[in-house]
Formats: sequence, C-alpha cells, structure tokens
Amino acid sequence: MGTMFEKNEKYSGEAILCAATFCEVNGCSKIAQQVMSYICNIMSSHSGLNSDNITCEVSSASDLKSYDYLTKIAPAVAHLLLSVDGAELFHRVEQAVALLKSNTFWKVKQALIIELPYFIERCASHTDFTALFVVVGSLLAENDMSQRRTFAQQCCVVLEYIVKRVQNRECILSLCKHKDIVETLKKMAIVKSSALLDNLLKCE
Repeated sequence: MGTMFEKNEKYSGEAILCAATFCEVNGCSKIAQQVMSYICNIMSSHSGLNSDNITCEVSSASDLKSYDYLTKIAPAVAHLLLSVDGAELFHRVEQAVALLKSNTFWKVKQALIIELPYFIERCASHTDFTALFVVVGSLLAENDMSQRRTFAQQCCVVLEYIVKRVQNRECILSLCKHKDIVETLKKMAIVKSSALLDNLLKCE
C-alpha cells in the first residue's frame, strides 16, 4: 500500500477517503503523505474549476464530474491531518490552509470546512492554528458577503472549535499580526451571535 498512490492515476473518492481513514486509525504517516500529495496535485490540476469561472451552475458535464470528484476527496484532508503530529502536522495544516486559499470552486472548500471540526476536536498535538483561523475567518467574511449563509455558518463552527482548544490551552492562536481580519469579524452579525468568538475577538 505504501506505493499505491501514483500521481498519474485517478482513484475514486471513496478509495481516497478510505485510505485517509486507514491512515488516521493506524497512524500511517508515510501513506498519509502520499495521499495528501495526491489530493494537492489533483486540486492544483483542476485550478481552472474556480468560483470566477463558475457562477450558479457548473458550465459543462466535464466540469460537473471534476467538481463532484473534488468535493468527494476534500474531506479526506481532515482525516489525514490526524495521522501525523509535531512539525509534520504543522506542515500538513499549512497544506490545508493553501487549499482553502486557492481559487478552487467554493463548494470544494466547503466540503473540507464541514469536516475540519472532526480534526480539530480530535487533534492530540499542541499545534499552531493561527493560519487556519485566519483563512477560515476570511472565508466566513467572504461567504457572508456573498449571501452563502450556510457556508459562513459552517466556517463559524470551525472557528468556535479552534477557540475551544485555545480556552483549554490545547493549541496556539496569535492574532496580533492579523488585525484586519479581526476587525472584519468583529463587525459581523454571525460572529456577534457566537459568544465564544465575540469574547475572544474583543480581547484581541
């Protein structure tokens, strides 16, 4: 299985998620690295499938197939993150942040966002979640402005999970260099309705 994932091959979404779950349960960091690289390569190769090119509808049958595949493999990232720790985890979180920053179609990002609380709640490492908080906060603001309220609420849930870890001293969060996003979030009704987030941001 160590050489299963080749970058020129395409595996079903179910196979990717199954492999990611296997890595999570068994702590197979080397296989997790291969699967993560595969996902990142696939996302990069489909970078044209983005929110600028697709409005309300996916433009073609080919785009629809690609979009559907990306939404199936994106949640696997959250499980892969649980198969590593320490410096390796920090690097993998950076990769997840890069995926969320990319210009891929917003529903693909949403598929990952939905699964992130699973990772955050179970993460055993005391790692730095600052970059993750900032990118998810930016997505929250972006999707709230775009009237994608469900996606914005899902982003809010991710931020709340991070804040809970901060309160329990289980992760690092330093927003002193990110005043712009802090100020933006403070003004948002969806954030004000969350006591956890509202209290945290008032202290920043």
